[in-house]
Amino acid sequence: MYLQDWTYFFTAATAPALASPLTVTSATEPSRRTTRLSLHPMAGRATPGRPRAKKSGGIPFSISEGAGAMITWLVARDGFVNWSMATCPESCDTADYRTHVYRQPVNGGPIWQLDVDTNLGQIAVDGDRVYYRARWSPGPGGLWTVRLDGRDNKQLTTYAAGTGPTLDSGALYYFDTGGDPDLGFWSALRTVPASGGTAKDVRAETNTLIWPGFLSLGAGSVFTATQAGFWRAPLDGSKWEMNWGGSNIGRSDVNGGKAYFAQSAYSSYDGCIVRANPNGTEATCIDSGTHSYGDVKVDDTSVYFIRDGDVWRLPRQ
Repeated sequence: MYLQDWTYFFTAATAPALASPLTVTSATEPSRRTTRLSLHPMAGRATPGRPRAKKSGGIPFSISEGAGAMITWLVARDGFVNWSMATCPESCDTADYRTHVYRQPVNGGPIWQLDVDTNLGQIAVDGDRVYYRARWSPGPGGLWTVRLDGRDNKQLTTYAAGTGPTLDSGALYYFDTGGDPDLGFWSALRTVPASGGTAKDVRAETNTLIWPGFLSLGAGSVFTATQAGFWRAPLDGSKWEMNWGGSNIGRSDVNGGKAYFAQSAYSSYDGCIVRANPNGTEATCIDSGTHSYGDVKVDDTSVYFIRDGDVWRLPRQ
């Protein structure tokens, strides 16, 4: 694959409130020891960058720099990097900002701006389209999809609040989280064909998942996190199970029959990169300490994760 040797991430002059997302693709050579990949130095610039680095280690280099904020959810595939970002035509001190989708060749070059308003959350990309949740204030919210050339922007679902989507085998999975008076306390895991059609509930309930976060799919299950812990539910609609308790849990990934997620240090508890069976058994920390952890991504040979603002790698076991 064209992207198989590279990992991509964001940097900024100041640390963001949430760690930047990380995207990797399948590796070609095994890892034998922990490797640190330092973030690209910005030399005091107040602008974010989009660096890349060899997955086997080395010095990252920037493929793009520019004004922007609240950069989220990076997807690298088919020779392009895709992300959602806010820009401020007038002032970032007001609500007058735009939240579009951007695309750029992985080796640098012109940036394509898709004139859609996202909620700056999770996006999914296939060979033809980008899938995103629309900004809901002002509306209309819901899941939307737009062609990679910026045309044919169309709505797939209508609920304003929620998270996702993630894409698997032509189907989108996402959370709707209701409205007043149950905003955040009622949640429905739903699926809709990426090509459009009728949305279906996988499972819906109240007072179980309070403000569920980003989704990941694997091993026939969906995974998410709340401030109570790390959760898993089979895609057959079985009940949610909390596999790991605690707060400060970041984005997760599933590979090789194992689930991986990060929990940052809080209170008197150390942080941890957790590896576990999908049902939560045999959970173990593969990296730990008083660290702030971000995104975790796993390929066929390695585990990549953000720790205290740097990108690290461990061999997948």
